[in-house]
Amino acid sequence: MKTSVNYNGNHSQFLIFDEPKQQDASLESFKSFLKELSEFKEQQMIVFASFENSDKTFNESTEKFNFP
Repeated sequence: MKTSVNYNGNHSQFLIFDEPKQQDASLESFKSFLKELSEFKEQQMIVFASFENSDKTFNESTEKFNFP
């Protein structure tokens, strides 16, 4: 999708991620993943994630990101 956005390709500009943290990524890696997603302003992203069932983990993972 990023390549399509950068070069005006034909990607639908819609992505769904179902539990990406489930793959046992470290919290820092997951934050990096969310940061990358937060940079797409005109595209649609849906992320289903449990954040280890912890509000603290959710807050730490999403702080400083602007998700409209």
